[in-house]
Amino acid sequence: MAQRLLARFEVEATLVALLPVHVGNRDSELTQDAPLACNGRGEPYIPGTSLAGPIRAWWRDAFGDKADLEFGRIEARDKGRDPASLGYASLISVADAPAHLPAGLTTELRDGVGIDRQSGAAATSIKYDRQVLPAGTTFALKLRFDVVEGLATADIARQRLAALVAALQAGDIAFGAAKTRGLGRMQAKGVKVFERQLATRAGMLARLRGNSNAATIPDAQLTEWAAAAGANARDGRVDIVVSWQATRPVFNKSGSIGLVIDGLPLLGGGFDANTPTALTPVLTGASIKGALRAHAERIWRTMAGWKCDLESARSSFLASIEMDLVSELFGSVGKSGKTPKAGDCDDRPDDAEARAAHGLGALAVEDCVVGPAVAPGEWKRIVEARAADVDQAVIAAQAQVDAATSWKDSNARDGLKRGSARIANHVAIDRWTGGAADALLFNQLEPPAPHRRQFRLRLDLARLGDACGIGLAEAERQKAAKCKPFDQAKVDAAELARDRAIQKRNAAVALLMFALRDLALGHIAFGFGSTRGFGSIKVDSIAFENPGATAEEYGFTADKALPVERLDDRTAFASFTEAEKGWVGYWTAWRANDTEKAKA
Repeated sequence: MAQRLLARFEVEATLVALLPVHVGNRDSELTQDAPLACNGRGEPYIPGTSLAGPIRAWWRDAFGDKADLEFGRIEARDKGRDPASLGYASLISVADAPAHLPAGLTTELRDGVGIDRQSGAAATSIKYDRQVLPAGTTFALKLRFDVVEGLATADIARQRLAALVAALQAGDIAFGAAKTRGLGRMQAKGVKVFERQLATRAGMLARLRGNSNAATIPDAQLTEWAAAAGANARDGRVDIVVSWQATRPVFNKSGSIGLVIDGLPLLGGGFDANTPTALTPVLTGASIKGALRAHAERIWRTMAGWKCDLESARSSFLASIEMDLVSELFGSVGKSGKTPKAGDCDDRPDDAEARAAHGLGALAVEDCVVGPAVAPGEWKRIVEARAADVDQAVIAAQAQVDAATSWKDSNARDGLKRGSARIANHVAIDRWTGGAADALLFNQLEPPAPHRRQFRLRLDLARLGDACGIGLAEAERQKAAKCKPFDQAKVDAAELARDRAIQKRNAAVALLMFALRDLALGHIAFGFGSTRGFGSIKVDSIAFENPGATAEEYGFTADKALPVERLDDRTAFASFTEAEKGWVGYWTAWRANDTEKAKA
């Protein structure tokens, strides 16, 4: 397809990883389950496709489903040579971005395990590890946007590109895998946007001759254009900030061990902006989200009177955690689906095609730093401490822990003694003799208890609505309304399906509110050893930040925090009337349906 080029915009920026990043490959010969993607030089990098994909998804959310024509189109094979159906390549191209790790840091390995909902122990065959780039890693972003005649005017292109730049600078676009489980959030810094005029003969010749005829667009101009773009990608989003503290250690256990220390806390680099090389104890977003999901499942099973079948749960862990509301809110294994086109009466998908595909969850949780930083040199001395005698080696390791000044108790100012890091010895008890069991002595390095930390959750109401089938049901309603001959019964059925999808979305929000309530009441523990004294927290506040227009209308107002001291009172959620109605309506319909099944 011949296209007349009017202008070209070029964006250069540095993407800084605010959280660890994973972009994987499929090399099964490596030792990790999910190794990092590497270029031909063996360097970790983000392929241009992995950058362009999230950018395109943001573009569609910001400007509508039909607004992503700039990213190309596949030719419609059944439309003949109709010019409107011809395909063309993307007008926006993104170059590969090699990773530049902070000096002194290397890639990290994170372990994960599924928890059997029946036994509470590790699920069979659901153990995995993932190689990640640490927070603070930088990538050089180079993006080019060609404006061609017939698709978008130069003014629209400027506005949309400026809105994209603003979203990148705000850290609203995540890249790579596990974007809702603590990975992939980046922020663009040092952004420069250039515009080249190629519509004239003089401009084209200057570009071909290598002359720099690019005009740098000022930041003020970009801000003005972004405001005029009308981007609404954040309309349904809200950040939920849970402030908490603990008197006992809260941490994830690392998959690695020391020379004499059997259990080490998971540490991550790059989280301390002042000291990028420092290592800090981290509670991963996957761990936090998993604990919240397990509790939400418990609430759902209680309401439904549903009992988990032990044998089926062991044979299929993923099937055992698939349940209404929870899957839409927290995500599930993606399912392919077909979204019908409004007004197309003949192309009606069957039930299997029309089901809503869950996939990515509507709730994202960031990693949480849960302790003071320790210098890499100090950490190396702790891990590699040794002596000829095992007991003396443990003593030597404890001495290195005590020497790590940042891990000494420095919280006396708040009147709450949290203690320093320590190596704690444990032993299993022989059930017959009552004494120590043979060969079952082990130790664990416990980091200092965290002081006033925050969980950051992000809820996307638009994503939740799609997962509940609101968009699909609305498309069906529009299609039924336009079909000839007109059939009122079909329109009524489609409207009922849409209302039920909205009800389901509202019930899912209510489920999240109940989980937050129980979190504030101290019913949810996090991290390692949550059944052995670790992981309990005291919630100080639950606040809403940066709500979009749709989220604010729903009740997530920035000036109203949830009253933690009375969350067991129904009036605490008075502003979420739609969620309460949806919860009651959902379970009323559920029980009616259950009764009908019992009669049948």
